[in-house]
Amino acid sequence: MKTIFRALATICAVALCGCGYSRIGYTVSEQQTVEQCNVPIKKKAHFREGEVKILGTVIAHDHYLNSEECDIEAVLRRVRVDACYLKADLINITYDEQPDYNWSICYRVQADLLKFTNPAEAKSIEPDPQYEWSKVQEQGAISREKGKNAYWKALGKGIIGGMP
Repeated sequence: MKTIFRALATICAVALCGCGYSRIGYTVSEQQTVEQCNVPIKKKAHFREGEVKILGTVIAHDHYLNSEECDIEAVLRRVRVDACYLKADLINITYDEQPDYNWSICYRVQADLLKFTNPAEAKSIEPDPQYEWSKVQEQGAISREKGKNAYWKALGKGIIGGMP
């Protein structure tokens, strides 16, 4: 019985890992569709007081409910959709953590969705090199593959570890 319980606990823990998503300071109507736009992404950008307005904050974290849509590409795509919805000029990542593939296969991020008070400044903003969308897509593909491998590795350890 102990063997079965350990194997089932491992399967549940691995299969139920996923990305939680919290919005702070705004809501999004799930019925409203938004055109995908190319809001640039920067990490820890600093601005003078009054230069930008924070429209809202997004937090993507582990919530242990599913293991899909939590690689860097999926998470940043979702953040970008929210930024488009709010008509933000910039996504400013204030915290991020890459998956370690032992305890989490999910990319975790906290980001502010910003609007410039001077619209001309928004036109000149370029993304940080690591957030060029082609690079994010590459990282996402690599992360998904590593996540699958971690899933099967943990599943195997749980089943084998649960055997007498």
